[in-house]
This record gives sequence, structure tokens and C-alpha cells, in this order.
Amino acid sequence: MSLNGFSIPRVSVATTVLLLGILAFAGPTLSAKGGGRSPPKNVPMKIKVAAIGVATIDGKVEDNYKRALELVDEAAKDKPDLILLPEAFAAGYCADELTPYGETFDTSPYLKEFVARSQKYDCMIIMGILEKRSDGLHNVAAIIDRGEIIGRHSKSTLWPDNARPYRDERVLVGSGPGREAFDTRFGRIGILICYENMVPRAYMGFKGKADLIVSPYNCEDDPSRHNTGGCGTAGVPSIWADRTGMFYRGKTAPMQVNPGTSGLCETSGKIISKTRVGVEGIATGTLEITPRAKRDNTANITGAAGKEHTRISLRRIAGDEPEPALPAAETDGNGNFLLQHVPPGTYEVIAQTADAAGKASRPVVIKADSKVVAYEIGSISLSARK
Repeated sequence: MSLNGFSIPRVSVATTVLLLGILAFAGPTLSAKGGGRSPPKNVPMKIKVAAIGVATIDGKVEDNYKRALELVDEAAKDKPDLILLPEAFAAGYCADELTPYGETFDTSPYLKEFVARSQKYDCMIIMGILEKRSDGLHNVAAIIDRGEIIGRHSKSTLWPDNARPYRDERVLVGSGPGREAFDTRFGRIGILICYENMVPRAYMGFKGKADLIVSPYNCEDDPSRHNTGGCGTAGVPSIWADRTGMFYRGKTAPMQVNPGTSGLCETSGKIISKTRVGVEGIATGTLEITPRAKRDNTANITGAAGKEHTRISLRRIAGDEPEPALPAAETDGNGNFLLQHVPPGTYEVIAQTADAAGKASRPVVIKADSKVVAYEIGSISLSARK
């Protein structure tokens, strides 16, 4: 069996393998540089928002950027505080290998144009890109405020698609650090990129930790239900943007229209504004935000196991006292799991399955890092940072 280029041996579940992972969470680097000082707590503010559903053609990077910049200029006429663009909208999922489409803000003339627009229009722009990093390609949502990049979120829950290599993010891009919220002049903004919105309890993980949830998408569906359903769970309003246009379906299949939408909704899930399904447009409106979110020093552990209904839990080895209750989770139908609010410490991460009769297998301890380790239960890839 192989995964992400690794050759994976099979190891019997009957033998317990002990590999300790150090979970030392110092927290991500959060900055209000360029975004102004954080707003006062518990004081409501209103912000004008524009969510852009740009019509793109996968692989036509230059044309897609030019069209997106035109729509940013159009949206700016309404003087929004925040403009949202979709996930990886310039390249899209246009090939079995996306590395040639990786960019950086230092070298890409088009990305520099978005930075300039943010400064020109005195606004925040959140946009999806395929960012080239020293450790490979990452699917990133960048936060640009008044001409400066104040945050980057790298997608951590990657879409699995064995049937379509051009959509299998486990092979195409590297995994990010998990749930992240960023300090801005509009409060703490939590970002969920596409499939991250679909992970069980993803929105609950932001409860009390974010004041607004922003969701760039590049999916083959109308994603609005994830935001309208999730923002009530998190207790905050939400914005989403999905591309429209034509998406790639392999070398021999014709491209297909993407039925995406963009919009914004209140904390209750009530939609304030939404574009038509599959039609390019700009959804605009005003959101009321009450900054209350607090930082914490806990982390999420996200990952994927080879089988559904695998129980993932933690056993504490060392850490700050007193010893807390530790989270556990069961993988979903795609084998993904999320362990939330894990405090600093050293842990064994344990995977356990059950047979058809419900009898549990002997627990197997796996290494809590981003490397791939395989057992009879299947392969498990972990990201255990803040």
C-alpha cells in the first residue's frame, strides 16, 4: 500500500507499537500589522462585505486573475471593509500535478496587484492561492489588509479522491497546522477552506475562539449549507465564496459548469445575500460582529485514517498539571477525524477499530506528527500543531 508517495508496510494489530509524539503548542504567529489595533471586546461593529463568485476556467491562471481583479474593482465601488475570493481560483484543480502553478507574493505580479488593491481601497482582501513554500505546495487563504499580508492559513483537512488524482489533495498539496484564527481590526477571523467546512465539529472548534468565520471554496456544489448550518454552532456570522465558471474533469472529459455560490449569513444562519447558483456575481451586505473571542494555547489534531469508524484517542505521557480530560473522536465516512482543544503536553495517539460484531481491536499507538505510519487498520496521517 502507498500513500502520498510513501511505501507503507503492513503491521499486525496484534502487536502494540509505541511511538511517542511531542505536542508542544506555542500557538501560531498572529499579527495585527497593517490591520490596525484589535477592536474593543464586547462592542458591536458593522462591516460591509463583498463575497465574489468569480467565473474561472481551470488552468487559465492569467485570465482568471485578470477577471478577479476586475471584480475586485467593481466590488470596491460599494466601499466594502472586507472582500472574499474563492479557494485556489486562479489555477483550480487543473492537472494531476499542481506544483508548476505554485506562486509567492514576492514573485507573482498578480498577487502583488491584490496587495495594491487592498491598500488602494483601504480594505481587507482574503483570497485563495496555491502557495509555493520550502516544504512544497500549500493550499492557502491569505489575509491582506490595507496593503499588508497579516495572515496565511494553510488547508489542513485535505480532500481525499482516489478516483480522480487531479482532485486528491492528499497528493497535490501539503497539510497545514489545523484550526487557525487571526487577530484583525474586525476581531478574530477563523478560516475554513472548502473541505475543512465539512469536517464534523469544525465550526464547534471555533466557538469562543473566533468572531467571524470566512470560507473560501473551490468545490463542485453549492456550499452555502455548510456555513448557514455551521455559523449557529460557532455562534458567529460567516462569509463564503465559491468560484463559478468551468472546472477540469480529466484529460479526456469535457469541462463542466461549476454550480458554486457566494454569500454571507448572520449568526442564526439567515442568509443576508447570496449569488445565484453557478452564476458569476458579487454578494454584498453588512454583518454585525461583536468581538469576544479569546486566544488559547490548545491545539487541534486533524488527520485521516484508512478506515471509517476508527476510534482516535489520546493517552497523556507528560504535560502541565493538573491533568485535563482528553478528547477522543471517531473517523467519518471518509476516514477523517478531528481532536479538539488538546492542551500542551506529550501524548500517545491511539487508533482502535471494531470488527463486525463490535469487538474492539487491541489499541495501536501511532506517532503524533505529519508523517505516515501504517497498521492493519490502514494508514493514518496526522497534523498535531496549533
